[in-house]
Amino acid sequence: TVAYYYRFEAPEGQRKDAITKDDLLHACRLDDWDRPKKPEQTLVNAQHAGLLDKGSERGTYIINSVGENLVAMTLPELNK
Repeated sequence: TVAYYYRFEAPEGQRKDAITKDDLLHACRLDDWDRPKKPEQTLVNAQHAGLLDKGSERGTYIINSVGENLVAMTLPELNK
């Protein structure tokens, strides 16, 4: 959901195609979610699950169509 937010829902000046572990941690702080103990592993796991693709720079990840569809199906209020 963090990658989806930054790609499609964030204000124009804050949008980005790729996210990092720092973006994940920042989103957790803003929304008062539990922070993952190993945020980089969380992103690797999402990539291995087929939800994110590796970005062009080390440690960056891009949401792919599978991840986009999962967010759209799970959180339909985003698509109103």
